[in-house]
Amino acid sequence: SIGLCAFDGCSSLVSIEIPNSVTSIGYWAFAYCSSLESITIPDSLTSIKSNAFWRCSNLVSIKISSGIKTSATSAFRGCDRLETIETEAFSGCIELESLYLGPNIRLIEDEAFSGCEKLKLHVKTGTYAETYAIENGIPFFVES
Repeated sequence: SIGLCAFDGCSSLVSIEIPNSVTSIGYWAFAYCSSLESITIPDSLTSIKSNAFWRCSNLVSIKISSGIKTSATSAFRGCDRLETIETEAFSGCIELESLYLGPNIRLIEDEAFSGCEKLKLHVKTGTYAETYAIENGIPFFVES
């Protein structure tokens, strides 16, 4: 596991490739990593706690495997530069219940949420993410 506040505020961190031995990312683990641009999460990871990537304001790429079972609503909150959710990014995450999508999401690729039957997206009104949720029949909650 990567524990509580493990890399909180680490401004020199640019890229993360989580090793296969990690199964959980704790609360605030990478919060305020202002230079963080990309994250690769392996199959072994099953849980991402609240605020794990809070305010990673330069995050533009997340590659997530199908191992995720739980991801807290605010795990990626404040990652407002994130623009793309890649093909099958959360596909098969059958226990995933909620995910915050920031206002700059411009593309959600094929099968990004395939098999995520419990998922409810948290989106901003008038955004691509809201339109995507409507067009694809994904339950969502509009945040102010």
